[in-house]
Amino acid sequence: MKKIYTIVLMSFLVLSCERLVKFINGPPVGHGFLRTFGTTFYDYGWGVDETFDGGAIIVGVKEYRDDRTRDILLVKVDEDGFGLWEKSFGGPDNEEAYAVKQCMNGGYILAGYSNSYGAASEVYVVKTDSYGKLEWDKTYGGPNLDRAYEIIETHDGHFIIVGVTNSPGISHGNDDIWLQKIDGQGNTVWRNAYGESNHEVGYDVVELPDGGFLVLGYKNFYDVSGKDIYLIRTDSVGTIVWAKTYGSSMVFDEIGYSIHEAYPSGYLICASTNSRDNGWFDPQVIKIDYDGNMQWSAIYNGSGRSHTRWVATPTYDGGAAIIGTTTYYHTNEGDNEDIYLIKIDQQGQELWNIGFEGGDSDWGWSIVETCINDLLIVGSTKSYGRGLFDIILMNTNEFGNYNLDG
Repeated sequence: MKKIYTIVLMSFLVLSCERLVKFINGPPVGHGFLRTFGTTFYDYGWGVDETFDGGAIIVGVKEYRDDRTRDILLVKVDEDGFGLWEKSFGGPDNEEAYAVKQCMNGGYILAGYSNSYGAASEVYVVKTDSYGKLEWDKTYGGPNLDRAYEIIETHDGHFIIVGVTNSPGISHGNDDIWLQKIDGQGNTVWRNAYGESNHEVGYDVVELPDGGFLVLGYKNFYDVSGKDIYLIRTDSVGTIVWAKTYGSSMVFDEIGYSIHEAYPSGYLICASTNSRDNGWFDPQVIKIDYDGNMQWSAIYNGSGRSHTRWVATPTYDGGAAIIGTTTYYHTNEGDNEDIYLIKIDQQGQELWNIGFEGGDSDWGWSIVETCINDLLIVGSTKSYGRGLFDIILMNTNEFGNYNLDG
């Protein structure tokens, strides 16, 4: 058994480092690029992950012009962002996937929702091989709304899904956070819902060294204090160890969208807040220790009006890169939206910010740092491409620079 694990680990390292070996004599042609994918109608990019070969896998949605239904779109690109293949998944109604990860076996796992196979919206998980060929797909949930927003592979080769449920018999009242563990074939290992009579939604999850999980989202206190960032720590079978909220005592909204391990210890929460009372959402980062105690918090001003979702990825220098969407009053006519990138250090100090200005509206939705410290950004664009909206993939260097002609 030890020999098998050694072989698997060595294979993983070879795949992960193949790109590094290639770049010893210089970066690839077109280092830094902007690519678009889609049809002539509506296509949206939701998630991205770097792949073992130095390329990337993108998940999004494509909408059909004739009946306005949606299918999941999975796109594999090489290290220069050029498409290798595309696959779509779905039934007669709507399917969307918000998260994609490459698995340890080289395949891909996708999570979102489906309206095609149940009484209402159900959690939908798709597993493919390394070429996007379907291995299995399954739905989970009850008669009401159930959706997945993130999925990760655990150290034991299983998967954890986080999202929201409103189905009786699963939720405790209104919307509750959904956390489910499934095995490599999609069979349920355990499932839990967290909530009270309020409204709770889960957006991200990380596995802890002890096999437990940190689950991030928000809890809605309605007229008392609005939405607060909500963080739950569970043990390895989903039992709550502790739960904490972070937010203003005023009626403002703070929504937790992403969480990752921080350097040298603890975790960084990336959230959206309208606590500046300007009617729009700004990115907020909170550093916590392993017990959830806040160590510092910082809010960053966007140029113009910022929009709801902000997420972050850890960077090699111990800091983080934050992606979202904002409006530039001083450059864009008509208050068009632009992808907005912020770099911070490990103390939360802003180092720089860049707005990627197009001729129309562009949204930044997901970001990941590559093994050579580049940044991969996925979202949606009306400024580039050929459709009404297209999936956009940007590759920048560590300072946010890219080559439009790359």
